[in-house]
Amino acid sequence: MNNSITIYEKYGLTTNGLQYSEQINALVSQGYTSSANNTYFNAFRLADGILIKEDVGIGYCRTFLNGIKIYTLKDRQLIADQRYSCVYYSKDELNWRVQKLLLEKLTESARVEGLTLNIEQAKQIISQVVNKALYGDQLQEFQQANRMLSE
Repeated sequence: MNNSITIYEKYGLTTNGLQYSEQINALVSQGYTSSANNTYFNAFRLADGILIKEDVGIGYCRTFLNGIKIYTLKDRQLIADQRYSCVYYSKDELNWRVQKLLLEKLTESARVEGLTLNIEQAKQIISQVVNKALYGDQLQEFQQANRMLSE
């Protein structure tokens, strides 16, 4: 997956062991196993100008969402960062939490800038972007982003 490295270097993220996982439709880090025999790794997804980084932990019998970071692709800014404890991982849970973080960020930005935000329209746009990141072809998204960054 050498052609995926460019985008990670732009964000200062490690590229060692990154590979595409068809099972979860994301690029994943190599990860590590703790002394308690829990496995931890990161999954990365792209859609419409954002990079979503998931911190995932696999325990004895459950998979956990330990955190989410969302970056803008244009200026490489961290726009949302949330840590979690004991949140069971599922695409539905991830979808809901990413949408919530993005809506909170838009709402706060609109308030600070003195703008009126159409909440329903914002929810619809956010839903489209997040669904594209979760269910769209992530391999294609990363290849496209790398082509843009290489130009």
